[in-house]
Amino acid sequence: MDDYKAITEIARKVIPFLSQKGIPLTPKNYRIWFEYFHGIMSDIKEILDDMLNRGIPFTTEKNEELYARFFERDIEKEDVEKMLSEIAASEDIRKKIENSIVKTIKDIFLSSESVGSYNEILHQHFKNMADVKSIDGIRFIVSSLIKETSETIKSNAKTHEELQNTVIELEEARKSLHEVQMEARTDSLTGLNNRLAFDEKVKEEMERFKRYKIPCSVAMIDIDHFKKLNDTYGHIIGDKALVNVSKELKKNLRKIDFVARYGGEEFAVILPSTAIKDAVIVIEKMRQEIFDTDFLVKDKSVEITVSGGVKEFCDGDTIAKVIEKADEALYLAKNSGRNQVKAL
Repeated sequence: MDDYKAITEIARKVIPFLSQKGIPLTPKNYRIWFEYFHGIMSDIKEILDDMLNRGIPFTTEKNEELYARFFERDIEKEDVEKMLSEIAASEDIRKKIENSIVKTIKDIFLSSESVGSYNEILHQHFKNMADVKSIDGIRFIVSSLIKETSETIKSNAKTHEELQNTVIELEEARKSLHEVQMEARTDSLTGLNNRLAFDEKVKEEMERFKRYKIPCSVAMIDIDHFKKLNDTYGHIIGDKALVNVSKELKKNLRKIDFVARYGGEEFAVILPSTAIKDAVIVIEKMRQEIFDTDFLVKDKSVEITVSGGVKEFCDGDTIAKVIEKADEALYLAKNSGRNQVKAL
């Protein structure tokens, strides 16, 4: 059943059947009923036959239960929180994409000589869409759909206008996904990258270091006496200090450098192609400019300083070890009087 003619034959049964039964044409529903008509998975066929014979409604809850039982992939525990945040943020966009796919099927399913190959592609994307767990995965599927739909347009004059509208809808969905992806990786207060974005970037740079042995350094930077600042002047002033420090950090970075709000008053900087000696110089320059910048509270200048710790990637390092050592260097700077940079 791998060739497109066989897939199309099954799909010709699935889509009218779902419409007849009033079952929404979603990727998960399509996957379940495709396998039912395919007939290879005897367990799911037996369950669905029993439901049909007994007149049991195919509810959303039942669908989720069946899908989880037969098709859900295992997710590593440490990835759950990240994935859930992306799935929640993209759910509305996912719906729009599904609606566009359904519209495309209805427009061309029974009207073109190119339906076979196009339906094979749609079939695969329905399966992939149901399984995907990240915004990047959805964006890849949308890009593929745009490409395949555009090619179908060229060979199918009858539905040209309808398919063109579908391409526009998918393009808009892809742009929306990009915006959601950026928002999910941006700190709302400072506009910097957030911890999620940092975790992704440092992993990327570690892989590059292991492959090419190009130097890379990481710095952890912390605002000195931040709790005292908050307690003395209030959290609004504390937030203003975070924003001002963020601006100074960004001013001193190259395009290839990366800065993120790591958490609270702590920031993380990644300096690709930078050995520790030069990294210390960069972070020291940031520290000095923050120290030299006037921070006014009710027309009164308040001193804001930061401490920094720097660690260069070394053979045998893990990401956790790099962060740990950069933190150790940071606390060494703190314990040595603050407003300075140390390296390990």
